[in-house]
Amino acid sequence: MPFFALHPHAFLANRPSRRAGRYASPIGCWEWGVSSRVGRAAVAICRTDCAHGMQATMSRGDRLGRDDMRYGSAAAVLIALGLASAGGAQEPAKTEAGPTVQAPPKLSAGQRKYQSIFPVNVPDEVLEPLKAEEGVWDADVELYVGDIAKQPIRKKGVQTNRLASKGNAMLNAFRYDDGSYEGTGMWGWDAYTNRYTGVWIDSDTHLVRHDIGYYDLQSRIFRWEADTMQPDGVTTRMRIVQQFKGDVRTFQIDVMDAKTGLFKKLIYMTFTRRAAP
Repeated sequence: MPFFALHPHAFLANRPSRRAGRYASPIGCWEWGVSSRVGRAAVAICRTDCAHGMQATMSRGDRLGRDDMRYGSAAAVLIALGLASAGGAQEPAKTEAGPTVQAPPKLSAGQRKYQSIFPVNVPDEVLEPLKAEEGVWDADVELYVGDIAKQPIRKKGVQTNRLASKGNAMLNAFRYDDGSYEGTGMWGWDAYTNRYTGVWIDSDTHLVRHDIGYYDLQSRIFRWEADTMQPDGVTTRMRIVQQFKGDVRTFQIDVMDAKTGLFKKLIYMTFTRRAAP
């Protein structure tokens, strides 16, 4: 079947002038034919079987006259174009594959858990409440203890909070202005439990309070829970709600009555951050 033809119908009728020949190439053998008359010409090129050899073609070419060679030259050009087209179709351009990227090794559940404890694998937002609490804060304190008629007992205090361990830990130092109370705390994000964990020790008791905390990024509310002890020695629960409002934050502690299960307000504080010196 011709793969390249101009007016192939010229070969369907007997024309006054017809020329033909063969051409061998590295990728196969080809036959060409030219039929012409005044004002019109047609050329056709077909692949052929190389087994026939080129001797007959060369003999035929030797008998061609000058006009034949003119047609042969034109056909050779068309053959060259056809070979280029055929070569492009048979051998598409090869694209080199990029370097193979090896997939990282799969980690077991335990390994993933272990990797999660490192700061590089912890979201930056977990450190937001630590940064929000940093600084020196003046405190207005309301105590709800003792005689209900005398509540709240008001105090003034100051809290100094500084980041430690390259920003992974918060150190709290709190005291009343009158010196009647001091407390020290440390807390931070615990990747092992996916929550905040802290400890608090104060001058009122020899208890080490262990706190667990949860922070809501949208409302900027921090909720803490811990065990505490009633005056009768019964262990009960306490909860802390702290809300950040820029340079102002509120802090409230409620303690559960072990007998009724009701939470009662123990302390309420309003902190105002001092301007940086």
